[in-house]
Amino acid sequence: GISVFAVFLSALLQSAWFAWEELPALKRWLDPLILYFLATRLKEPADRLAVVHAILLGTTLFAADLALEGADIGDIIRVGGGMSQANSAAAFIAAYAPLVLAIGVTTQVAWKKLVVLGALFVCFWAEIQTVSRAGFLGFGVGLVVVSSLSRQTLVKLAVWGLAVLMLAAPVILPDKLTSRFEGKDMQGIDSREAEASAEGRTIIWEGALSMVLSNPIGVGFGAFPLKIGEYGGLAKRDAHNMYLLVLAEMGYLGLLIFLAMLYRIGERGWQSLSHSDDFMARRVGLALVGGLAGLMVARSFSEPRQSSQGASSH
Repeated sequence: GISVFAVFLSALLQSAWFAWEELPALKRWLDPLILYFLATRLKEPADRLAVVHAILLGTTLFAADLALEGADIGDIIRVGGGMSQANSAAAFIAAYAPLVLAIGVTTQVAWKKLVVLGALFVCFWAEIQTVSRAGFLGFGVGLVVVSSLSRQTLVKLAVWGLAVLMLAAPVILPDKLTSRFEGKDMQGIDSREAEASAEGRTIIWEGALSMVLSNPIGVGFGAFPLKIGEYGGLAKRDAHNMYLLVLAEMGYLGLLIFLAMLYRIGERGWQSLSHSDDFMARRVGLALVGGLAGLMVARSFSEPRQSSQGASSH
């Protein structure tokens, strides 16, 4: 309902044609809701298991395509795979890699564990190819959460150990990723590209806050890149923050509803994880809690929707 109101607001404040052009982006925004209603029709355990395996296969294929694209292009550019947008691809991996690990820790068959471990490595390598700082942090957070909530001590030690090792000795990571954290370009030559990207986000966020204070009910769906320049931000740029995007375009009520949905997802996952010994319920609960944690971190520095009005992604 709040999304439909935001589209109406876009038509009112911008134009009916503008709102019409934003409908494809609205459909992407509502895709998870559509899939949720479809998923509620799955009653048989075999069907639910098949869907989980299909998601695992889809995630692995997406990650493999991303990793191969990075290997083909090399260190000269960030890659986005099938999404053609590095930050979105990175957030996708951060959200679904916890499911891969959740399947691994809830599987008893040794050869299946090895297959899942291979899929997780593909996801890890794909995340690196995006050169997304937020995505890589979200990826790590999601896996740490899943391992911490799992019942397998060896998995906890392995994931936490790798996390600490990467923090203590980032030199073990490919230069393609570490150079961006250091404020250099992908070739390792001194550059202000990464630093400028961070500075640009700060300017955009400050402008977004001014926009919110001036428009408590929002500026309308898809209108952020058109309006941000009027409030001191960089013109025709996206919000680089999922929460600010919702707040700016859909107002305080929209953000409240959005946060309530995220809370409900986490709550459902936690309930399945803590109150059930069924392997499927525990698997999905682990995936939900870990994936939500990773996604919330990744989307604190990027947004899930690219406007059709030409908003650029740095």
